[in-house]
This record gives sequence, structure tokens and C-alpha cells, in this order.
Amino acid sequence: MSYLLKELAFDEMHSCMESLSQLVERHLAWSDRCYELLLCGTTPAGAAAFAAERWFEPEALCDQLRCLAQVHALLQAEQQLMPKAQALVATVAAGQALETGNYSAFIAALTEVRRALLDLEAHLKQNLSAASRLTAGLFENAAEAVIITDPRGVILDVNATFCHLTEYERDEVVGHRPAVLKSGRHDEEFYRTMWAQLLQEGRWQGEVWNRRKGGELFPEWLSISAMRADDGQVLYYVGMFSDITLTKRNEERLERLAHYDPLTELPNRGLFRQHLEQALSWATRNASQLAVLFVDLDRFKLINDTLGHAAGDQLLIEVARRLRACVRHSDTVSRLGGDEFTLLLRDVKGEQGVIAVVEKVREVMAVPFTLCGQELFVSPSIGIGLFPSHGADADALLKAADLAMYRAKEAGRNTYQFYRTGGRDQVSRQFHLENDLRRALERNELVVEYQPQVDVDSTRIIGVEALIRWRHPERGLLGPDDFIPLAEESGLIDSIGEWVLQQACHQGQIWRQAGLPPLHIAVNLSARQLRQPDFADRVEAVLAMSGFESSRLTLELTETAVMQNPHLAAETLGRLRQLGVAIAIDDFGRGYTSLAYLKRLPVDAVKIDRSFVSGLAYDDDDQAISRAIIALAESLHLKVVAEGVEEQEQLAFLRKNQCRDAQGFLFSRPLTPEGIAALLSKRHGSD
Repeated sequence: MSYLLKELAFDEMHSCMESLSQLVERHLAWSDRCYELLLCGTTPAGAAAFAAERWFEPEALCDQLRCLAQVHALLQAEQQLMPKAQALVATVAAGQALETGNYSAFIAALTEVRRALLDLEAHLKQNLSAASRLTAGLFENAAEAVIITDPRGVILDVNATFCHLTEYERDEVVGHRPAVLKSGRHDEEFYRTMWAQLLQEGRWQGEVWNRRKGGELFPEWLSISAMRADDGQVLYYVGMFSDITLTKRNEERLERLAHYDPLTELPNRGLFRQHLEQALSWATRNASQLAVLFVDLDRFKLINDTLGHAAGDQLLIEVARRLRACVRHSDTVSRLGGDEFTLLLRDVKGEQGVIAVVEKVREVMAVPFTLCGQELFVSPSIGIGLFPSHGADADALLKAADLAMYRAKEAGRNTYQFYRTGGRDQVSRQFHLENDLRRALERNELVVEYQPQVDVDSTRIIGVEALIRWRHPERGLLGPDDFIPLAEESGLIDSIGEWVLQQACHQGQIWRQAGLPPLHIAVNLSARQLRQPDFADRVEAVLAMSGFESSRLTLELTETAVMQNPHLAAETLGRLRQLGVAIAIDDFGRGYTSLAYLKRLPVDAVKIDRSFVSGLAYDDDDQAISRAIIALAESLHLKVVAEGVEEQEQLAFLRKNQCRDAQGFLFSRPLTPEGIAALLSKRHGSD
């Protein structure tokens, strides 16, 4: 029960006790008169007649006692009064003894009534005193501030909590109006509405800003109730309030979390959308242009994977600071999530006006970032959508900028692109392709084909490379170049890569059990898989499940995948080497492998990229590069595999320069498992 309910209950109890006290006093006077009449010789019948005509009101006395009983039950006060009250009611209710004319019965009844009345009077005085003390204690020690005013609004009393919250002493406010606390944040209409409801309904509650004695403004939750007499007249107003400063701060914090990025303190996606809608409305009314820029950090994931997420967060904070410095106060910089930022430029002057801001962004981003004691260079890819040229509403404009940003990525990164028509269809195709790819595994649409690898001198099949294909239900057979980049970008490469490894090892075991010559199987490995801390354990589990020999498994990865994080690559590759798995560097010569790192990495083979092999018959540069790769591999005791061999002249060059292994259409196209089995059986039989 709230303090105010207790206050009302105590008021009711006081009123009941006071009424009962008056009745008791009258009945005591009545009993005294009865005694006087008897002492003066009046007959019992005469005394009874007097008693019946004067002052004796048993029904009123019973009503007041019942009222007091209910109040005491409500307040859970001491119950000692109740037996006496009930005894008195029973005695008074038996007042017919006064009408019998029986002197002894009359005297006995009168004596019992008087004794009960005297006991009740003593109890009433005791309870009134205790109730007053309890009421005062509750008022003074209430957790909420309490202020009591007369009907005119003049302060009659306040409690200690009021003094603590407002910094006013009691004597400083008693006799004054609550206006001493006014903050000035509410207009007169606010107070008129408050008083109108209070006068009409007898209560009001709501949020109010007031001012402490020291001048500090604070919010409070205020409840005001009118205390009325029996005739409905207002006796006084009781106001109770609590300081909700902490609650307001929490609300503001939640509001900020809902609209701002907690890391960079930039507006988030939702708030950026609101700003964009407002800017579009203004631009439409004023025939103005605006621009939306999508800014994506190039190779940000590499920084996260190499230096850790804490360093990545510091980079994002610094990028946010630099981007804010590139725009006006009227513009908006937001973070959509990850390493994606957006800029809203209002009232721009065509493409040239936007380019000026873009160049400023590129200039500040060209300054190296210092993270973990290292200087890092981070470039942005920027897509630009213009209103009204590239979209008439927020959705169209955001899509245009997003598409343009992907075009900037495709153009080589560290550049910017304006939206151009036609890009939307391409992104739509990519979107649907990604959705289809997510279901391809469960629909058994992915298949693995195998291309033979041969000994250059004898053209004997010594191994195969597992190559994934996608039998798309609508687009037909898709090669890895059509969907593997999408799988890497979306993260699907993890599950797809592991599935290919499982299929290859399982198939190798099937061939062996069929009595075919033992083969080495090469499986391509993505950079994302290499970054998995438990990748070596996964490979070990696949080998154990399939029963395929680890010494016959080769994992191929590109130079780029290795050099993204050489230290992590060396650790993972070392673990794989311990399992007996061989490692080959694919597309060697196209990337930027450091020879120092190559020397330290546990690598078993390098593959000459098909771009160099294709010109071996006529291109001096391709011949020189291929000779250098073969010589380098021989000096490092590495096996060399030439891929993409399609002509006899290419094969002759490789034999002449002692390249031991090769693969390509000259020997065989990729085949199904059954095709490989048939080819092996045929050659094995001819041998």
C-alpha cells in the first residue's frame, strides 16, 4: 500500500475514533445521570424511561464500532480493542434490561455499560496517540517527497525527503506556494491543464521539471491528490514526488543506443535513414540536389584477422573521426555496420561538388593509421548516388550508392564510382545467385570432377585435382569462377570447402578399394579456410572418417591466401605437414610471394600459372618466367606442376626444362569419378 493510501486510511481511522469518542462521552454522561436519578430515589422504571428518551444511541454506537473495526483490519493495527468493542456492542444491544423494571438487572447492565465505556475511552485515547505517531513517522520518513498545501496552494508542511531533494529547509517553504520550485520549462498552459484536472477529478500525476534551491533543474514524477471533508470541500492537497533524474538518463542512454553506433558514436542505420528522409523532403521542396556516399574500407577483414578485433575497432573510431572532418555540420556521417560508412551531403552542386568531398575523404584516408605500434594504410572504395538523378526516394538512392560502391571494388578498390544504369540488374543476379548457392548443398546440386595430373616424361596419371562444379537448375553447369568468389564473400566457402574435401577423400578411398592404382588428390583451399584456427583438426577428422591416406592428399592454396597472414599460415601449414598432408602453392608467379617467406613455409610444390604456360611455345617472357620458377623450385627442393597444358609444344618445353608434372586439356578434361575410374582402368590394362 502506498503512503497516500495509508494516509487516507489513517484519516478515516481518526475520524471514526473522534466520532466514537464523542458518543462515548455522551453515554458516560448518560450513565452518570442514571446513577443520579437512582440515588435520588427515582424508580428503575423512571430511570429506564429517562434512558430511553435521552442520549442513549445504541445503533449509532454500534455503527461507529463497526467502522473502527474495519479501519483497524485494513491497517492491521493491534486487535486488543476489538473484544472490548464487541462486548460493549453486546451489552448495549441487551439494553432491554433497562425496560424490565428489575432494579438489580438494571444496575448490573448499567455498571457493565459504564465499565466498558470507560475501558473503550482509555483504549481510544491510546490508539489515537499511537496512530498520530505512526502517521507522523510515515510522513517524515517516506522515501518520496511529500508536500501538503491548503486549498489555496499555500504550503502547510513538507517532509525530510522534500528538503533533501529540493535543498530547501522546511521553514523556507512553509507559508509559500510551490511556485518557489518552478523551473521555467513549463508554460502557463501546462499548469492550467494540471489544475483543471485536479479540480475536476481530485488527482493529477505526470512528469514535472523543477528547480533546486541551488538552481539545478531536475525532473520529478509528481502525484497530487485532493483531501476532502464529508461535505466534499477540499481540506488540503497532498503532493508526492520522486527524483527521476537517473531514470531520464537511462532513457536517454537507451535512446542513444537505439540511434547511434556505440563504437564510433556516429548515427546508425536507422537514424541515417531518418536524416535522409528529411533531407529528401527538403531537397524536393527546394529543387536541390543531395548525394549519398557508401564508403567501404578495403581489406578491413585482413586487419581484424591479423591484429585482432580491438585494433580493428580503434581503426573504425579513427576513420569515423576523419570522415566527420571532411563534411559540413549540416551533413551526416553514419556507420551502417562492420566497415561500411555512409555520408549524406545536402545541397550539393552536381557531380563536381561531390567529387570535391570524395577527394578530401581519399586524402585524409591516405594518411597512415597507427595501430599496435604499426603504421597501416587503409584505402576506401566509394559509391555515389545522386538525388534526383539516381533515385527519387531513400530506398532507390541507397541501392544506387551501394551498387556504385561494388563497382568501385570491381574497378580495383581505392577509387570511387557514380551510379550508372545497368548495375542494378547485375547485383540482383548476384543476390539471387547467393540465395541459390545457400541451398545448393542440401539440394545436391554441387558435384566434384577430377582432372588428371600426369608425369611429364611418361604421361602416366599420378594424381588428380578435385574441381567443384555447380549444376544450377536454371543456369546449367557453372564452373568455380562463376560462384567461388561469391562463396568466399558470403562465408559459404567454409561449408563448401569442407564438403569438397570430404568428397575427394571419400572418392580416393573408393578408387583404392576398387583396386585402381593409388592416386594423389589435390584439393583447393581458400584463404578463409586457412584462417580457421581448427582447420588442421578438421582435415584430420575428414581423413580419419574416410580412411584416405594423408600422404596422398595435397592442399593447394594461392600466394595471396598465404601472404594475407604469413605467420598464421605457417602455423596452420606446419600442423598439416605433421599430419602428412602435402602443401602446394597454386598460381605461382601471379601474386607477391616473398621468397623469404616461401623458404620458411612448409611447402612441397608450386604450380606454374596457366597464364605463363599458355605462351611457352612462342613468348620469350613466359619461357623465361617458367624457367626461373622451375629453377627456383629445384633449388628449394620443391616439386613443380604446370597447369593449363593444351599443346604438344608446351609439353616439349616442360620436358626440356625438367618440369616433372603437368595437367591440362592435352591430357584430359575434368572427369566424373566414373570417368576417372574408366580412364585409369584403360591405362592400367594397357600398361
